[in-house]
Amino acid sequence: MKRHRLLATLALAALAGASSLPPAARAADTQGLGAKNVLIGIQVSLTGLASTVGQGFKAGAQLAVDEINAHGGINGRHIDVVYEDDAGTAEGGISAVRRLIEQDKVFAIFGGGTSTSTASVIPLVQQQNFLYFDSLASDPRVLATYSPYVFSGMTVVRADIATNAVRVLTQQLKAKTVGFLTSDEAFCSTVLPFMTPKLADAGIKIAVQEKFKSGDTDFTAQANAIKNANPDAVYICGLPADGGRMLPQLKRAGITSKLLGDSVLSDTVVPKLAGPAADGFYALWLSGSQFLNETTGPMGDWRARFAKAYPNPPPNTPNSFSLAAYADFYVFADGLRRAGPNPTQDKVVAGLEQISGFVAGKDPYFKWAAPIGLPRTFKKGDHKGSRECIVIVVKNGDYQRVTTLET
Repeated sequence: MKRHRLLATLALAALAGASSLPPAARAADTQGLGAKNVLIGIQVSLTGLASTVGQGFKAGAQLAVDEINAHGGINGRHIDVVYEDDAGTAEGGISAVRRLIEQDKVFAIFGGGTSTSTASVIPLVQQQNFLYFDSLASDPRVLATYSPYVFSGMTVVRADIATNAVRVLTQQLKAKTVGFLTSDEAFCSTVLPFMTPKLADAGIKIAVQEKFKSGDTDFTAQANAIKNANPDAVYICGLPADGGRMLPQLKRAGITSKLLGDSVLSDTVVPKLAGPAADGFYALWLSGSQFLNETTGPMGDWRARFAKAYPNPPPNTPNSFSLAAYADFYVFADGLRRAGPNPTQDKVVAGLEQISGFVAGKDPYFKWAAPIGLPRTFKKGDHKGSRECIVIVVKNGDYQRVTTLET
């Protein structure tokens, strides 16, 4: 009996010791990693109001994965991916990430969710010490508490978006008063606190603040309030489809204020849906060195590849989110490559922190990639990959570059 009790005590002690190990050491460094393959989980908004975001992101990411695998994978390993839908909601984000870690048992997560669905998962991945590369979400909560395992790629964080937006309002639009028309999405509500003091410093007064829910189709009340306030400019923040529905109604209401859209509204869905009403609409572009409508150079090459890979693409794709996913998956893949033949999450983190000014297709390794991305740079203690914004405006139904802003 004493011997059995001793064995039981030793077994419990062993279990306790195992459970005290960091989660990454117990699972993430081994799960999803085979001798000839590595499994990457992709959290993405495939359904719900942000489905245009997710469908475009999935297509861009898969194109990058297929190209990498066609060239031998990473360090001899084929990249396998599994997609989990977060439906663009906070609850959906948590469920998707839990499935990826606990059920799919992926090696790392590549995030393509909205700010709403991404900000909610950050505490979870931080608690788990699980490698998470966010491409799209600009909510400040993503990087608010530093974690060595959380990276942010294409997106420019809300504080930097606010800085750039105020520069456009002052330098480009010469505004002295501004109105706000913003949705209930997390990325919209979080930019206002950053903009308010910057506007005050620039001498710009806030004339009116109006809100709407993503998916709304009637903006009559908001348009009337803005028309009555008559600000020099209006800052609009919402999902691309929201902007496409909204601009014609603002035009019909007789609003003559100059309109500036948040970075998400730089997507080509906006002028496609809005038609002539989009002409003169400004936005902040983050997704690439060229625009989607360009048919020459790297973008022309990339568009041809996309068309070949997706002869019947999802509606409104490719879009800016397709570009972000394509460019950022190559960034993540370079971190994985730098981790060597026996990767761990810590080695991938170290690899990503060596990346400086990286653009796939311009680097010495991924020579086959279409170099459409803006440069990404990481270092220890600073995991924001990009800070660059390009000001664009709709003319004759297409976006055109106005100028480049850097924070």
